[in-house]
Amino acid sequence: RLLALVRQIAERRNAEVALQHSRARLRLLLDQVPCILWTAGPDLRLTSCVGTGFGNLNVIPDEIIGRPVDDRASGKRQLQTAQAHRKALSGIASTYELQARGRAFHCVVEPFRDVDGTISGVIGLAVDITERKITEDQLHMLTRRLVEVQESERRVVAGELHDQIGQYLTALKLLLHRTQKIVGENTPETLEQARSVLTELISRVRNLSLDLRPQMLDDLGLLPALLWHFDRYTEQTEVAVNFRHSGLREDIPTEVSTAAYRIVQEALNNVARYAETKEVSVTVWASHSALCLKIEDKGIGFDTAQVGVGAGIQGMRERAFFLGGSIELDSLPGHGTRVFAEFPLTNNSKATDRKQKRS
Repeated sequence: RLLALVRQIAERRNAEVALQHSRARLRLLLDQVPCILWTAGPDLRLTSCVGTGFGNLNVIPDEIIGRPVDDRASGKRQLQTAQAHRKALSGIASTYELQARGRAFHCVVEPFRDVDGTISGVIGLAVDITERKITEDQLHMLTRRLVEVQESERRVVAGELHDQIGQYLTALKLLLHRTQKIVGENTPETLEQARSVLTELISRVRNLSLDLRPQMLDDLGLLPALLWHFDRYTEQTEVAVNFRHSGLREDIPTEVSTAAYRIVQEALNNVARYAETKEVSVTVWASHSALCLKIEDKGIGFDTAQVGVGAGIQGMRERAFFLGGSIELDSLPGHGTRVFAEFPLTNNSKATDRKQKRS
């Protein structure tokens, strides 16, 4: 009996030491990571909260024990916090981002279970991601500026090709034509070849200028530029474009029109290269709050999980993301491909037109 008692005391001491070590490691982790850890009971009132993240909020943890988890939130933040904790009480974990006193937190809320698995409350963790958000915003601004500069340079180069080089090549063609008239029937074969090569060069310079930046997009807007592009695309690739549109007006912001045009252009290029089809559908519509576009084909499709994201698709996503929009790519082998994108047209409202013409 004495040996059994000594053994029990030793095991209890070992357990207490292990618990103290675990608490020390947890405290060290909470002290080094800018986060907040809390628990709440079934009534969603805080039972504990610790973490260095409170230092950025000027909140004393002991003063909020016993208060509701959404006590210091208001409006949308309060609703978001309450919903996440109620889900946790029902056994569903959830994540959300929260803004508080100029700081951004990534929050994870999960059910807190007893030894027998019964849910007795919730446990949450909020990690301060403010610095990461600032860095991401700076990177997005830099990349967006880079895209704007790229479009500006394209506009300049396209203008130089069309106005300067194109004029010189046309003048040279006229000189060759005049020389042929002077020589008459004894025109050298090399001169005729030079004229033929020059004609091809003028055509290629013109196409290169249009590919870089169609002047029609700046002068007339998105709809005329798309109509012109579809005619040219069908002529070059023999792929018919079934185009439908509604609500496209002239006051759509230039950056949105440019992004929409580039996404349609890249999607159609992919259809011509990979889809193995002779028909593609393009739908573009706009409301007061959003511009949406959809490109669909019934080609061979591909497995999005196995095929890596190329530069073209990544470029489309970046153009949508930088303007506060989004883009979706759906494809299955043998069932074609669908690209859907939307852009908000107002700064204070989100695009709400996914339901229109999407099915």
